[in-house]
Amino acid sequence: IFTGCNSLEYNVYNGMCYLGNDANPYVLLVCIQDPAQKEVIMHDDAKGVLYEAFTGTDITSLTLGKHLTVIPYGGLDNLTSLETISVAEGNPKYHTAGNCLIETETKVLIRGTSTSVIPGDVSVTTIGSYAFSGIKGLTSICIPDSIIHKEENS
Repeated sequence: IFTGCNSLEYNVYNGMCYLGNDANPYVLLVCIQDPAQKEVIMHDDAKGVLYEAFTGTDITSLTLGKHLTVIPYGGLDNLTSLETISVAEGNPKYHTAGNCLIETETKVLIRGTSTSVIPGDVSVTTIGSYAFSGIKGLTSICIPDSIIHKEENS
């Protein structure tokens, strides 16, 4: 959406570049300032993350903000070194369990890590497309009986 817009002035918080407005300068996470940054804690006011926000990074720890409700399809695919993932308390759309990012209402596992344990309760019924794609260090995963199907193109 903003690829090649090199003259934009970003609002920087905790090493991350956001676009926003006067009321909320942190609406949209666009990129990480330092690709060598290992830990990302998103601003609680961020509503969305751009598809390529994590491209070229080697992030091992990611905390999603309290108001984040928009993760584009494939928006977390570039997190191949991810070891831990969490969501700020009170997020209405996402939560984590077993080191897995889960869309609460749909019960879709959005993204896993190298240490994920898919919950065996009914909080996850679908493994999302590319939920574990490219994860370095993933040697095995147990698929519990609660998984009733996978998304297309997985």
